[in-house]
Amino acid sequence: MKDGNQARLDLDRALSLNPGLHEALAVRASMRAANGDRDGTLADLAALDAGLPSSAHLREQMASLYVGLDLVPEALRQWELWVPTHRADARLARVLNERCWLRARLNRDLKLALEDCKAAVDKDRGEAAYHDSLGWTWLRLDDARRAVEAFDAAIKIKPGAFSHYGRALARQRLGEADAARRDLAAARQLDAGIDGRVGKEGFPVAAMADGT
Repeated sequence: MKDGNQARLDLDRALSLNPGLHEALAVRASMRAANGDRDGTLADLAALDAGLPSSAHLREQMASLYVGLDLVPEALRQWELWVPTHRADARLARVLNERCWLRARLNRDLKLALEDCKAAVDKDRGEAAYHDSLGWTWLRLDDARRAVEAFDAAIKIKPGAFSHYGRALARQRLGEADAARRDLAAARQLDAGIDGRVGKEGFPVAAMADGT
């Protein structure tokens, strides 16, 4: 009903009656995060972490909230608890891709990122985003040829600005200047702000790709 204030009052009242209502805590944490209440979000996440078993399904949601708060170690810890106990979960491929993407854009634990991306692709080869994340991870590992192959697969499924842009960077590294320019043009046609978005994610923008 889009009555956020009343929803929050109901959550607060429910939790005052039973502080162990984990689902309510998770909902309130999400609401607090959406409203920019960092301290409140962290308080709810801490309560969840203390009260949940290590295998709890809510840890996947907690990881996403920690990512939004730029608390990378905490996000990785929640995924490390969730993934081994949810091998048959329908969300596993998406979670593996999210963990891969986080590590790739921060340029850390790249071998682990690569394992996650490969596993996500193996689980769902029809999802363009998973091939795209794999391409960016190969770029971080300075394997432009494999990056092109991954971006090819992503673009074949669903042409996207990020995939065209990543393939342009890979082709620049391979000395394929004309093909790189075509990909950059395609990326910018799909998203006029793609250069800024790529830079915001922590990757090199096209003007930086050849060291200029």
